[in-house]
Amino acid sequence: MTEPHEKHEHHDKHEHHEHHGIEETLRERPGLAAILFDLRSVIGLLFVVYGLVLTVLGLIGETPEELAKAGGLALNLWMGLSMLIVGIIFYVWAFVKPPMPPEPDEMAQIDEGGPMHMGHH
Repeated sequence: MTEPHEKHEHHDKHEHHEHHGIEETLRERPGLAAILFDLRSVIGLLFVVYGLVLTVLGLIGETPEELAKAGGLALNLWMGLSMLIVGIIFYVWAFVKPPMPPEPDEMAQIDEGGPMHMGHH
């Protein structure tokens, strides 16, 4: 009769260890807001928006005269697609390598005035 109790204790310890690991991971990872307001996300958004505009213009708005000026290339379409790809790369970069919060020693440097601080308050 002690066997199920021992298994239950082992199971509880395992769950506690997993729960503790998840809490540490969540504390270490930045929030979605930090990722979305990261400079890479803002730049990526600009590239995606302008890329969509140029892609739509390239698909529906290029006249034969504009194509002739560009040597037969649909420049709006190709630049729009290129900008979409660059914007997506920026977003992937921001999510794969998100901004990390500063370490406690970095925060201490900021509180003291930064690495160039000369002792003046």
